[in-house]
Amino acid sequence: MSSINTVSSNGNKNYVSGLASGMDTESIVQSLLMGTQTKIDKQSGLKQQLEWKQDIYRDLITKINTFSDKYFSYYGSGQTNLMSQSLFKTMTGVSSSGAIKISSVSSNAVSSMNISKIKQLATACTVRSSGTVTGEPKGKEADLSALAEGENSFSITLDGVNRTITFTKGVTEQDTIDNINQALYRNFGTSVGMKLADSTAEDGSSIKVMKLVKLDGNGAATNEAVDSSRRVIIESAGDSQNTITHMGFSGGFSNKLDYGTSLEKMNFATPLEGNRYEFQINGVTIKGLTGDSTLSDVISAINSSDAGVRVSYSSAADKFIMESSSTGEISNITMSQTYGNLLTTMFGVEATGVQSSLFSKDITSDASVDFSSIVDNLNSGRDQSLTFQVDGEDYTVKLEGKNGVGNYKDAQAVIDAINSKLSREFGSGKVNFSLKEDTDPDHAGRNYVVVRSSEHSIGFTSANVNDGGAGVFGFVENQTNVLGENSTWDEAGLAGKIKVNGTEIYITGNTSLKKWLADWRLH
Repeated sequence: MSSINTVSSNGNKNYVSGLASGMDTESIVQSLLMGTQTKIDKQSGLKQQLEWKQDIYRDLITKINTFSDKYFSYYGSGQTNLMSQSLFKTMTGVSSSGAIKISSVSSNAVSSMNISKIKQLATACTVRSSGTVTGEPKGKEADLSALAEGENSFSITLDGVNRTITFTKGVTEQDTIDNINQALYRNFGTSVGMKLADSTAEDGSSIKVMKLVKLDGNGAATNEAVDSSRRVIIESAGDSQNTITHMGFSGGFSNKLDYGTSLEKMNFATPLEGNRYEFQINGVTIKGLTGDSTLSDVISAINSSDAGVRVSYSSAADKFIMESSSTGEISNITMSQTYGNLLTTMFGVEATGVQSSLFSKDITSDASVDFSSIVDNLNSGRDQSLTFQVDGEDYTVKLEGKNGVGNYKDAQAVIDAINSKLSREFGSGKVNFSLKEDTDPDHAGRNYVVVRSSEHSIGFTSANVNDGGAGVFGFVENQTNVLGENSTWDEAGLAGKIKVNGTEIYITGNTSLKKWLADWRLH
């Protein structure tokens, strides 16, 4: 029988060594504390359940608030706000014919409509080159005396048909030209030939250049340039690179623009200036183009941008065509150059000191407004709304009423609050309200409200005026910033003169667009 060792420290307690006794004291202690640990685990579980409930409540509250803001608050858009009358008046227009495009439908539109006659279809805004964009079909300075003695060769392609032209250098330059034309006549008939002509170099000196002309029935050069509807491409043949160089042509020279040729080698009617080209179309900057860029690069840069236009080159007409991606009266195109003259070269229009757009006309309220009542209502805690159309869709600006904190001081404070909300929605200054003092002595303290936007179509419908609060700000139905034929040049923001194909056109500010265009056509 084993002995039990005991140690007494105070004479009244005995401690038994587990190692000596063989007893599992750790398990005995855990069993003794099991009841207490169970209570602790239970409370920990209840705490975790409470935290989960709190997370669920927070998620539900967020979803409820989001739902409320979207469907039962003026913070929501016009398409979802169930508190707005405009939601229940929204209509969608559907055309049964592909020939008719419905760009927008007003809230008071009829439920169905039959069209018995179409007077005019909406079209996209189109800009075309004012003239042919390719220059006179001629090379640079020619030096036929530098040609190799004997036979010389070059490659020429006419409307896709390629031939190698071999000719003999003559005793005189004219003999050489005659030999070239006879070889061309045998391959292409009278369609294309060459002729030396006098020209002026950049330094003012007189030089000789080679022109592409038609041939007569005997294969002799005429004074008539090669038909602009025919595409002629001149390249070197084999290793005879020097041949076309001495004739004044660079490899790949064409009487028409070629998508794969660099801009600096293009035979433009208006020579390019500089080696960097940057411009804006509808406010979108097109940059990164240089003299090494090809025509394909230019067209791709424009068409892949957010400018909302598509550019193409018609080789048959020898013109660039730029078309807006939208149709109707808001499909405007505005262009301006920052570096170089590529736009001038492509479209033949040079504008200096002129900047405008289809939406340049300011909208001034039909009646001046006494803002004291608007300010009093807002400072009494009553909200004020202003609804108007932006690009054909209703947009509502809601001004929250104040109750003693951050009160509206005056009319300008109200306008500033409107502009602050518009800046967040459309960008700083893109749609801007301002005040214009009423100078009538009987209307002292009253102000007209002016709306300005150069990038968006702004308008006021009957519903905006009667139900949307626009009438309180002095606006009436059908006011718009879109220029019409009776708008004046002053309203368009234009003054001075522009130059079209070298001809200066003077603009008189109080002349209507319709009258000015009629007078211009008479010239």
